[in-house]
Amino acid sequence: MRSKLFGSWIYCRKISLTAEVRQSVIIPIRVSQAMLGRSYRMRYVDSCFSEIEVRRDIAFTEAVNNLGELEKLKLDVYMPQGDTLERRPAILWVHGGGFRPGNDKSQSYIVTFAERFAQKGYVCVSADYRVREQPGDDFQGTMSDALADVTQALEWIRANGSQYGIDTERLFIAGGSAGGMISVNLCYGDGSYGTQADLSGVIGMLNLWGTPGNLKLALHSGSIPVLTVHGTADQLVSIENSYRLIEQLKHAGVPHVFIPLEGAPHTPVKHVDELDEAFSQFLHGILAKL
Repeated sequence: MRSKLFGSWIYCRKISLTAEVRQSVIIPIRVSQAMLGRSYRMRYVDSCFSEIEVRRDIAFTEAVNNLGELEKLKLDVYMPQGDTLERRPAILWVHGGGFRPGNDKSQSYIVTFAERFAQKGYVCVSADYRVREQPGDDFQGTMSDALADVTQALEWIRANGSQYGIDTERLFIAGGSAGGMISVNLCYGDGSYGTQADLSGVIGMLNLWGTPGNLKLALHSGSIPVLTVHGTADQLVSIENSYRLIEQLKHAGVPHVFIPLEGAPHTPVKHVDELDEAFSQFLHGILAKL
């Protein structure tokens, strides 16, 4: 539904997700006034490309794991096929899995979102990071390794972006579960884990059911905008973590959207379609302001 026009180009669209979502999300979208009231597909919001190209298993760094072994870390790149734009925004997707072996850059819901957002016109990158059998024995080291690796993936995107048609001034970070914890610490961390990433060009974050319980954050009004989604029935990562994060974001004046999914468990895959729309509107709302 149309709610308001700001000038001749900014249009606010209200998205009612489902009855299970406590709140609607209102995100500004940039669209020509001539298109209002017409049926059309909007890049970055709708699926505009029927085919995508995936380049898999690209080595982006090497690092020594907790067993003293040298690991070669890899990433996959998802791109819209037949796209003529030379500079496209990119999303770095960070998988979950409790920091343990068993999940990697090909985690199912990460692949689903990477494919869908490549069809919308983004370049999506899904990267591995070091994991360990007993991450809780040295969580400081576990998180430090993961942050260092995801930081290297971000640096790889900056260094190689032109080869993949990436606009390195329009980067997003998105992480689920453990990947959400990594993303929050990467974008908001106070340096307690030893890695202070260069966040230049990073303009938004998606935090998917991954808010850490121990929030070691350095927030300010210029911090990166974030959309956080969390199931109220999550038994693995408590939604209370996200409530505390939202309070800190409010206090610091950080732009944010919070979607509590009523009754949803950890990794609520049945909500993928609703979340796809919410994520699309949030990211496009940020792009529209540039």
